[in-house]
Amino acid sequence: MKAITREKRSMVMTIIIISIFSMALSGCGGTDTSGEAQGSKNTTTIAGCYIYNVRDMNARVGDSDYVFVANVVKKGDSEETPDGGIPYTNYELQVLENIKGNLTMNETIPLKKEGGYSETDHFNFIYEDDFLPEEGQLCIFLTCAGEDGTLYASGENSNILLNDTVEQDASNKTLNQTQQKQQLDSIKKNTKYQKVVDALDTQFDPTGREHFKSQYEENL
Repeated sequence: MKAITREKRSMVMTIIIISIFSMALSGCGGTDTSGEAQGSKNTTTIAGCYIYNVRDMNARVGDSDYVFVANVVKKGDSEETPDGGIPYTNYELQVLENIKGNLTMNETIPLKKEGGYSETDHFNFIYEDDFLPEEGQLCIFLTCAGEDGTLYASGENSNILLNDTVEQDASNKTLNQTQQKQQLDSIKKNTKYQKVVDALDTQFDPTGREHFKSQYEENL
């Protein structure tokens, strides 16, 4: 099978722009599904036509190469693609728990999340029923690895918000061991967390696509 293309990294989406709306900073700022203000930048909402039901957590987990709980250490700049497609937003994550796969937890790791600001089009692109996590949030990430080992997240249910405000160390925005334990103990009671964990036992691969390993896998 050929290497994952841009579309296959996005769970083989057919992109359809369904609405474009402009929000001025002096008016009402647009919001994404995380509730964070988008400011003065125009936002384009995109519907993804998926080849499987991404709301079925058994399928979402089964299609993912890595599922993990992570603290969002840094939300970086958006990155445009050579083919002029949807931009990616670059993240630095601190993995607190591996649910599926075995990513390193001893250092921050990068992730590319589809969606973000295009300098060419002057629009923020965001998938319908999706959001771009902010720094200091605790999320479950359901991700795929590219052939080069890069981690990607894309579309609805590719990240699930568990905690909106995580207390971080001011020096490097990571969590120390005590803070990590406190957060993990807290999310065990979260029904969204439990739904993902339960899906690990009943997961199935809905596409049969080729799977790859991340370059940030422990003991690679």
